[in-house]
Amino acid sequence: MKKLIFVIIAIAILFVPTIAQASLTSAEDDTPQVYYYKAEVLRVETITFEQDDSLAIDQIRQINEIMILQGEFTERVYTIENSVKFSDPQQLILHVGDKVMLSAELTEDGSEIKTIHIYDYYRIDSLIIFIIVTAIILLGIAWLKGLRTIITIGVTAAGLLFYFVPLMLNGHSAALLMIPLCFIVAVINTTWDAGFNVSGFASMIGTTFGVTIAGIVGFIMENTAKLTGLGETELNMLYYLPNHIALNYNSLMTACVMLIALGATIDVCVDMVSEMSVMKESNPYITKRKLFLFGMKSGRGYMSRNINTVFFVIVACMIPIWVLFEGYNTPFKELINMDVLSIQLFRSLAAIIGIVMSMPATAYIFTLLSKRKSLY
Repeated sequence: MKKLIFVIIAIAILFVPTIAQASLTSAEDDTPQVYYYKAEVLRVETITFEQDDSLAIDQIRQINEIMILQGEFTERVYTIENSVKFSDPQQLILHVGDKVMLSAELTEDGSEIKTIHIYDYYRIDSLIIFIIVTAIILLGIAWLKGLRTIITIGVTAAGLLFYFVPLMLNGHSAALLMIPLCFIVAVINTTWDAGFNVSGFASMIGTTFGVTIAGIVGFIMENTAKLTGLGETELNMLYYLPNHIALNYNSLMTACVMLIALGATIDVCVDMVSEMSVMKESNPYITKRKLFLFGMKSGRGYMSRNINTVFFVIVACMIPIWVLFEGYNTPFKELINMDVLSIQLFRSLAAIIGIVMSMPATAYIFTLLSKRKSLY
């Protein structure tokens, strides 16, 4: 119960002031507002076009009757046409019964739809189902550890949605915004596992130190390598941001590095102090030097596994782009020099440095604060 109360207080400390601040800054909207609606395909008429052999492309045109399923225009049916190329990997070929997302522009008074288009398949229902299934499996098998994971994910998601993104769109530094969010998540996790004691404090300080180092290294890499943390597509989209938003993306890569390092650093630090606590209890006369060396030795295994996890996740994000450019016979040195891939490499390197540096900090703080019994 005390842990849950602490979590609630920590969340309130972080989000209440920042949400209030985010609501203070707003810009006048002089761009058309786009609304999105869930809809179902009722009827499909498909016409196939055979293109010239030199193009090697077949194109189909679909005339679809689609009914809106939610919102103020529920049960209204619209006839919408869409053209699809078979070579398009994101081909939107519809069938009767498919759920889709429609994008619509309304009239000035909002009473009627002025234009409407098929935006994409509707995936939110499937996402909700899998979230619920995942939560049930976590709680059913991992019990309180699973609850801790759910709370951590919820706090992080809420922090990004209601705190980080709104304030960043208002021109605040991404790195500075990420610091309190990482700190709150670190405090929740370390105190949940280690408690309000020396172990919890040491793991919290070690985590904070590791994430801070990762952020500093990420900032240095971001500036020396001239990276923005945004790919070419995202940079092009910046030109079309509505409401004249002055987005400050200069430290976006640093913020991402801190978040990547956070989870792995928490695991390393908490597991380290757990091992060191057991050693201290079994041998209360152990010297501080031996306790420190034992902590470093036990932490290396946890560090190695967590670094592997971070590296595999980063590489998995790189594979689609890697395969794409390899298909165009792009030279390897040009490939890794591209923003879209070099960003991922620099992020992983900075996160790994932060994870490694959290080990000596955690071991030192725990050793410094631990009381040693004397033989005399």
